[in-house]
Amino acid sequence: MNPAPTQHQRIQEEAATWLAKLNSGETTFEEREQFSRWVGQSQENRDVYFALRKRWQHLNDALDHAPLPKPRYSKYSGLALVASLLLAATLFTLRNDIQNAALADYTTAVGEQKLLTLADGSTVVMNTDTALAVAYSQGERRIRLLQGEAEFIVAHDRSRPFVVSSKNRTVIALGTEFSVASWEDDFTVTVFASAVRIAQDQEIVADRLLQGQQLVLDGAGMPRINQHANLQEALAWRECKLVFTAKPLGDVIKEINRYRPGKLILLSPAAASKPVSGIFDRQQLDYLISVMAGEMNLKLVNRKGYWVAMY
Repeated sequence: MNPAPTQHQRIQEEAATWLAKLNSGETTFEEREQFSRWVGQSQENRDVYFALRKRWQHLNDALDHAPLPKPRYSKYSGLALVASLLLAATLFTLRNDIQNAALADYTTAVGEQKLLTLADGSTVVMNTDTALAVAYSQGERRIRLLQGEAEFIVAHDRSRPFVVSSKNRTVIALGTEFSVASWEDDFTVTVFASAVRIAQDQEIVADRLLQGQQLVLDGAGMPRINQHANLQEALAWRECKLVFTAKPLGDVIKEINRYRPGKLILLSPAAASKPVSGIFDRQQLDYLISVMAGEMNLKLVNRKGYWVAMY
């Protein structure tokens, strides 16, 4: 259970929602009166709101000078990425992407997939926004998954173990086919054939993860094993699909952000746990965003822009 937000966090969320509404160009006279009452309630309300608005203005200036593709819409059309640490988080992500690209032998862009055939005959299918490095030696075949997700179909060679490492986690193939996903602090291994062994900080967390099973390690490093993983959902990306089975909206938005250039931000914490189910075309993510917002009675700001807010 998530802890209740503090008063300051609640004010930040309210300020972010008001900034999104006021930039949407769709506020009513009554809503503007409500905002005037809210901002006049306390000095903290005013301080938080105007600090967010200042960051928003700085972000616009940064986007104007950043080497990003220029969107076809006005920067004043309602861009509502207004979380207080937005700009710092964006720059941190860009820095990590640059570092990983420098270390990688192979990369994919956002929305791209790539099929590799390695020197030993093993094949790798790289998912969106993925970077990996190949380090083959006489005694070992090692893949460093720097970020992203990939499916591995391993050629048999008893003399050289096939190892996939990501940060402090290691997957050793005991068979032929499995996938590894490493997104931020989340780490997921799914086995499609035979088995794998998984270690964290050089300690075994799963001695034999078998076909049809899935292991998830979160930021706290606690392993969770799904004995009957949904393999169709795990490999839906291969068919340019997204499959969700009662998946919380917050997690769905993370998934969408992996495939969609730009950023979708949920400004309503109460909606983060709402379940989403269905099979969706990855090429129509803006349509999916609109459908989800409509089904959950949420509003969108800048719905087809590079930055989109949902509240």
